[in-house]
Amino acid sequence: MKYIFCFVSIRITVDELGCRLILTHVKHQDILNQLLDALKIDDPSRTTNIAFALARLIEDENGKKTLINDCGERKFVNYET
Repeated sequence: MKYIFCFVSIRITVDELGCRLILTHVKHQDILNQLLDALKIDDPSRTTNIAFALARLIEDENGKKTLINDCGERKFVNYET
């Protein structure tokens, strides 16, 4: 069921209005965290689509701030080098 939710979220991000809908939704933090968690899937085509959706969501400053502030920088940045 989680993957169906991610697929729907990915489709919604194709449109700018869909991006705003996700970023302003009352449960946007849960939506963003589910998308970030789904990047761990061992399926290149799914992870590519999820990465595209996340990229669409952070195209503007508000999206970047929302993702960093509500999901935490450490959630999606690997500091191990």
